[in-house]
Amino acid sequence: MTTLRKVLCVDHSHSNVHLLESILDGLDVEIQTVVTAMQALKILETESFSTLIVNLRPADMDGLEFIAALRGSTGVANSARIVGVTTSALMGEHEQFLKAGVDQILTRPISSDRLKAVITGQDVGSSSASGSTFKMTFNFGEEDQDGELDAETVKQLISDIGAENTKEAMTLFRNELENNHGWIQTSIGTGSEDIAMGAHSIKGCAKALGAARIAQSAEDLETACRFGASDDDLVKLLAELGRAVSRFKKSLETTDLQKFVATA
Repeated sequence: MTTLRKVLCVDHSHSNVHLLESILDGLDVEIQTVVTAMQALKILETESFSTLIVNLRPADMDGLEFIAALRGSTGVANSARIVGVTTSALMGEHEQFLKAGVDQILTRPISSDRLKAVITGQDVGSSSASGSTFKMTFNFGEEDQDGELDAETVKQLISDIGAENTKEAMTLFRNELENNHGWIQTSIGTGSEDIAMGAHSIKGCAKALGAARIAQSAEDLETACRFGASDDDLVKLLAELGRAVSRFKKSLETTDLQKFVATA
C-alpha cells in the first residue's frame, strides 16, 4: 500500500497552481494550495506536509525571509522538502535560497519529469536547470501575432498535461493578466518596486505557459524598474506589455492547440 504524499503549494497565481496540479495528476499526492506566505506559515502550525512547493517571490513577503521563517517553524525543517520555483536563472540568487534552506530549485518552464522526481523522492541532484528551452519560434500566421507563443514550451505542456489542461491554464492566466496589468498601471509614479514585483509575477506565469512576447515585455519592464527608469519610460514599456497581452488573448481565442501540436 502506497503512502499518500501531502504537498503544500504556495503561489498567488491560479494558472501556476493549475499547471502544477495537472502535472502531478495521477500520482499519490494530495495537494493543498495557499496564495500567501503568511497563510502557509499559519497552516503549518497545525498540519504537516512531505513537500512544500513555493514561489520564491511570494506576494506578501521577501522570499529569503519566507524560507527562513519556514525553516524556523516547528517541525518543518525536519519533515518537509522545500522546492522553490522561480523564473530567475541567476546562480548567485539560487545559491542564496539553497543556503537559506531550499532543498531544490526548479526554473520555469518547469520540467514535468523533474517535478515528479522531486515529489516522489528520486535523486535529481542540486542543479536548478529545468531541462526546458524558451525560444520565440512560433507564429500564428498574422503579422501582429508573430512570436506570440514558444512552440517547444507549449508542445511540452500539451504532452505533459494535455491540450485541455493547457488551454485551461492559459485561460486562467488571461484572467489574471487583466488584474495584474491594471494594478501595475495604477502603481506608476508610486514606486518602482511594486511595479517590478508585478512584472516579475507576469513574467513567471508567461514563461511557464510559453507566452513568449508577454514574458519578454514583462522582463523588460521589470529590468527597467530595477535600473531606475523614469515614469515616462515605464509607461511606454507598460503600453508594450498591454499590446502583448491583447495579442495573447486574441491568439488564445483563435488557436486550436491540437492543430498547434501537429503543425508547430
